[in-house]
Amino acid sequence: GRRALSTKRVVLQRPAEAGAAYERFEHNDTTWSATKHNESRPWRRPLAPFLPAGYPQSVKDGYGTYALLQFAGFACSSAGGVLSTRVLLTAVGVGDASAAPLAAAANWAVKDGLGMLGGVAFASIWSGALDARPRRWRLRSSVALDAAALVELAALPAFPQYFVPIAGLANVAKNISYLAASASRAAIHRALSNRQGAANLGDLTAKSGSQTIVASLVGLGLGVGVSNACGGDVTTVWPAWAALSATHLTCTWLSLRYVADVELDPPRLAALVDAFLETGTCPTPAETSSAESLLVGGGDPS
Repeated sequence: GRRALSTKRVVLQRPAEAGAAYERFEHNDTTWSATKHNESRPWRRPLAPFLPAGYPQSVKDGYGTYALLQFAGFACSSAGGVLSTRVLLTAVGVGDASAAPLAAAANWAVKDGLGMLGGVAFASIWSGALDARPRRWRLRSSVALDAAALVELAALPAFPQYFVPIAGLANVAKNISYLAASASRAAIHRALSNRQGAANLGDLTAKSGSQTIVASLVGLGLGVGVSNACGGDVTTVWPAWAALSATHLTCTWLSLRYVADVELDPPRLAALVDAFLETGTCPTPAETSSAESLLVGGGDPS
């Protein structure tokens, strides 16, 4: 008699593509078709525009925690920026009927120009150190940004007549912050990539940009709310800004603990040799990075 025909359906999960399942149909002993369909976890669907393709397999372990901490840090930084910007606008004469609009605009342009020149000087001196120590420069960029806000909040209300030098100095720190953060971003994303040759570097960078935009919007809303609650009372503005700044720096520092520097420079090579001579084994990039200071230490140009 004829042999009975049987067909069975097997659903496979391909590790390289998170949430993507594949149907394999077997007719007797022969596999004869395969189609792809989506079985993504429901909670990931709203987050898809903000996560790298293939998450979590396409990135290193800890990426999710890193992204969450960065999000919180950016939101707090944006909120703190609202408070310092309000001080800037008051110092330049916004809301003062006696202030000359042309003079205010000129002062604003001069402080922006000073900041740009300071950024160029920083890049010419320190750019060579950014690739080997991206985590350190990312943290320093956050410190510089909060230092700029501190200068604005502390000095401008007391000395508004010195708006140009004070605001110019703060803007130099801001431009250094922006340059250090943008220059170290590629190396950090490369370290977080789990693809051969960091093939998804562009995707990681784009999704990081989307996360930052949303965090900034959240921070703007928070900052406006805090600013309205504080009014012009310095005794309430200072504690609010200090709390936002502390949260920003803490979240940035914690997030960078999930990134392993992979560049091998002389100080790091010396540490590896010392570890090998002492223990007989070489530490991994993650172990080496966890033992390094995130703010100061070897690897900076002299």
